[in-house]
Amino acid sequence: MYLFVGVEVRRVNFGHLTRGILHSKFWIIDDKHIYIGSANMDWRALTQVRELGAVIFNSSALASDLLKVFQSYWVMSKSGAAFPEPWPREFETNINEQQPLNIQLDGEQSQVYLTASPPVFCPASRTRDLDAILSAISGAQEFIHISVMEFYPAFKFFGLRGFWPELEDALKQSAFNRNVSVCLLVSCGRESDPSVWPFLRSLDALHSPSNKLNIDLKLFIIPVGNQSHVPYTRVNHSKFMVTDKVAYVGTSNWSADYFNTTAGVGLVVSHDALRPNSFHQWLRDVFLRDWDSKFAVSLSELKPEHDCAFAKL
Repeated sequence: MYLFVGVEVRRVNFGHLTRGILHSKFWIIDDKHIYIGSANMDWRALTQVRELGAVIFNSSALASDLLKVFQSYWVMSKSGAAFPEPWPREFETNINEQQPLNIQLDGEQSQVYLTASPPVFCPASRTRDLDAILSAISGAQEFIHISVMEFYPAFKFFGLRGFWPELEDALKQSAFNRNVSVCLLVSCGRESDPSVWPFLRSLDALHSPSNKLNIDLKLFIIPVGNQSHVPYTRVNHSKFMVTDKVAYVGTSNWSADYFNTTAGVGLVVSHDALRPNSFHQWLRDVFLRDWDSKFAVSLSELKPEHDCAFAKL
């Protein structure tokens, strides 16, 4: 713990607690405003990386609920802290998938709730991040649009290995069983993990509109330009999804570790209808802008001159 004038800083040893990391990115301001998004709070994220976040003003109910997630990190920062079983009542929530908060967002009546990961940091009443994503996928009837830095159906870190098909299977089932159109936009930069490539090729191979199987995959490639000396930049670091029913903004990459061992949060919003100027429609417009941009490249169009690790394979 570090103390400065008016500031208290604590470190949460997620490596010891869960074999993960603290990957959440959120702010709570004056007990009534919140921010949740993909950006780390450093100059690279805010100037050299494609990010996406959501701000909700004047909602003390959401601010209070997100504070409970923050407090779970805060208490676990204490030396020798052990996970409570169960979590005390003050960490429980009455805002979740089953009971979303009804509020006005940009003039639209909206249903909102917050999610969290990993499961051991969630009291029984908190909707898990992965569960919310899977619910949104299974509830889609027309389309699923996803933009993530990484889509990797396996474990990656801390020596853990193993296939993890939950998200990939959910997308395949939606496309095959219900004829839902799936568009997956995955980032590719200079430092992208090449082990992801076979999984992306496998998923892309399923695209077969003539057989009513609409899984379309593109790589989001941001040119390096004159920033070649700055590592871990010029990537699409966003993590969001929009369906015909639900809008989701999160902080986790889509691989096993992020949902099982790593701390993350998500914001889920739905409206009675997909109307212009709603949060839902705004997020869809952001996705379609990126999807139709010159930075979105199909796997078949990938060339060696692209600033993408997969182009070198």
